[in-house]
Amino acid sequence: MKKSSSFQLSASWWRAEGPECLGSGKDLEKALAAYEAAQKQLDKSPDAKALDAVERQLDEIDALARKLVGEAEKLLKSPPKDPKKAKFDADEVQFTIDALKKAGKLTDAARQSAQKLAEAEADEDESDDEEDKSVLGDEKAYRAYLTRLLKMAAKDTMFYAIALAKKPGESRMLLHRTRSGKSLAATLRKQTDLKKIAFGECVADADDPTTLQMLIEGTPVSGLGRSTERLFHAFKPQPFKKVVLFAGGEVIEDAIDPDDLPDEYQAIKAELYPALSAAVRQPVHFKDEIVEKMGLADKAANAKDFAEGIRLYEELRELLENPPPAPTQPTQTSARTPLQSNEDKLLAFNERLKALMPQLKSVAGTPAGDAARLKLSEGGVFARKQDFDTANALLDEAEQLLKSAPVGDTPQDAPKVDASAAFNERLKALLPRIKDAAGQPGGEDARLKASEAGVFARKQDFDQAHALLDEVEQLLAAPVEPPAPETRQRTDAGVEITERLKGLMPRLKELAGTPQGDELRLMLSEAGVFARKKEFDQAGALLDRAEQLLAGESTATPEESKTTAPTGEVDPDELRQRWDAARKDLSVAVERSIGQLEALARVLLATEDQNLQWVAEEGISQVAGLLRAGLSDVERATSKSPATLAERAGPAVAGFRRQLNDARVKACDDNEFGVTVAVASTVGGALTALESVLDSLATA
Repeated sequence: MKKSSSFQLSASWWRAEGPECLGSGKDLEKALAAYEAAQKQLDKSPDAKALDAVERQLDEIDALARKLVGEAEKLLKSPPKDPKKAKFDADEVQFTIDALKKAGKLTDAARQSAQKLAEAEADEDESDDEEDKSVLGDEKAYRAYLTRLLKMAAKDTMFYAIALAKKPGESRMLLHRTRSGKSLAATLRKQTDLKKIAFGECVADADDPTTLQMLIEGTPVSGLGRSTERLFHAFKPQPFKKVVLFAGGEVIEDAIDPDDLPDEYQAIKAELYPALSAAVRQPVHFKDEIVEKMGLADKAANAKDFAEGIRLYEELRELLENPPPAPTQPTQTSARTPLQSNEDKLLAFNERLKALMPQLKSVAGTPAGDAARLKLSEGGVFARKQDFDTANALLDEAEQLLKSAPVGDTPQDAPKVDASAAFNERLKALLPRIKDAAGQPGGEDARLKASEAGVFARKQDFDQAHALLDEVEQLLAAPVEPPAPETRQRTDAGVEITERLKGLMPRLKELAGTPQGDELRLMLSEAGVFARKKEFDQAGALLDRAEQLLAGESTATPEESKTTAPTGEVDPDELRQRWDAARKDLSVAVERSIGQLEALARVLLATEDQNLQWVAEEGISQVAGLLRAGLSDVERATSKSPATLAERAGPAVAGFRRQLNDARVKACDDNEFGVTVAVASTVGGALTALESVLDSLATA
């Protein structure tokens, strides 16, 4: 240390000038660094806790300074034998002793300065803290406080501090004309348990008075803008709806830390779900758009794309706050205007049918209502046959019946009927048409909605049950294309293959665990894959070979006999094609299963049981997430080498199969709500086909 050096409360000063021969020098450097950090915290939040930390570090510095003085004096009395090796310089050590002996004066001055800072802040905050404390814990009082202060911010620049919580209604913002943002932040730290705090100045945008400009001091907090807007929305109405962030004199993006995205997604979902659910149940005219966006948001969250999920919920918020205008009902004249295509005619017919349903519901159970319902049902039959002239004529007759219904001819004045029996009769009449629509566009939806109607009927909610049957009738009104001759032939071939597979299953069970049984299982699995792809010729050929195997004959085809080497090698390109086909079948099976799960979720959401609604929103989403994750693992396993592909894909397929044993999968498959869900068998069958190809890949 130089002769002119004086003691400083700085770790960098000691690191540059402290002699290396003093063993306790590193301890003093650490203490000085800790003091600097504590002093920085005190400057930021001058409270009792921060003051205590500063004083403790100053005490530590005093003690180490005395210790170093003693150590240095001993070195002067007994210098090391090799001063150069020990980096000992007597003059430097003496200058260090002189500087350390003056440390006490500097630490005393630092203590007094820290105490004055804390006391001044306490005096300034005492009166305001009392007001802040009284409103922060009282939601009603805080709403009034926030509204009053934000109205002031609309007219003048204000200091602010905001503490962010996961739930928007639990975040807290303080504002003041003269108290600094740092001081307000200290109050929030003292009065709340919230950790994410930002502070600075705010002012209304000169061009848009509903936008608040927030100038940030220090490091921006993740998601500050969104969280502030949600706070305003939770305590609406407020003068501000949007927030723009500034730092360093420039507009900055409201960046969200990736680690915070899941919490942000759950927060906005929890905030908007009650309003969205109410809108769907009313239902509003943009119900379908709400359901679609909520579904897309859930899919994005399941894929860990929480940013996309948040964006979709922001769009839903805008949809709720600024709903689109309701579409005008088509007039009879416009509905009967000749159109260019059958698709357009069907659309016009369905719009007319949909418009008549509320009128039909209002006279349900009356003579006029029953007659009109029959006309509408007949109209649906003719629409399915693409005879739209007759279909629309029947709708005309139904309209006349509904208009001519006497005022007194209402369900209240009509003879009492058994609601359950009436529902069952109506459902019974629809079942043959639902069965006929199987495999046709809208057929599966009609079957699911009929199942949902049964759930509501069992709950004695016959209004909702009949409303769902109304939707069933609309779906069944869609025209059905008669199957082409080629399609009928393929259908017959599919039935034949299915019957042959069933006939071979008992033999497969008898041979389970034997080499012959293993070979038979592979053949039947591959035949099933080709059958699902409608490649019935190849499926039939494999079944022929399976029957030959059971009869003790050679199973090699003529082509295989000519081209297959004696070593039993298999063409890698053929194996790759089989693998790609089986993998695509797995993707189809997963999407089909997710569609079944979504149908179950719709039924559960329609109940008033909060537990079932949670299962619909979270539990079923988790099952769908398992399926997507399993599929993704399989699809990522790739290689040009058959053996390497088998090595990589084997664990992925095995892991996917284990996921099918999850209790949540079984609960969905065995649901008691009349919704067909078959995840284990649908996906399991596709995995069996993949395992068959894997066996061939491993031995190629």
